[in-house]
Amino acid sequence: MSDHSPARQVLRLSQKVYYTPSVAAAGIAAHETGHALQDAEDYFPMEARTYIVPVVQLASQIAPWAFVGGLMLQWDTLTWIGVILFGSSFFFALLTLPVEFNASSRAKELLVSHGIIAPDQIEGVDKVLDAAAWTYVAAAVSAVGVWLFYIFMLLGRGRGGATARG
Repeated sequence: MSDHSPARQVLRLSQKVYYTPSVAAAGIAAHETGHALQDAEDYFPMEARTYIVPVVQLASQIAPWAFVGGLMLQWDTLTWIGVILFGSSFFFALLTLPVEFNASSRAKELLVSHGIIAPDQIEGVDKVLDAAAWTYVAAAVSAVGVWLFYIFMLLGRGRGGATARG
């Protein structure tokens, strides 16, 4: 629904957020403003996350091919390369958590300190932003789950008595 683009130095809001006079819309807009402030202040976790995006995108494209190719060729080194590349998604998800939680914290502070919402309305913003934050926690848990699946799959493969090159 909304987007802050550090590379382009642009903060965008969907029409639905921009034109809706609600606590939820104010929370979303303030959250994106929090990202813009992180960018302006060179907030390290955001800088690191932005820096590794191209690497993670490339790794996520190569990982399945390396993993499956390694299995098919019975080449453990290539298979492990695939597993390590799958791990980049988990690392990215982990780096995303402090970025998102910090942007939400900044949003809540901005909304109250600038009088956009009354202090008694912060509970509604908390609900919206906390729900959004939990989606990032779920993504991190999912990423580690996928990564562990591939690790255990590879480790368990050796139990069947087959030997592999590598």
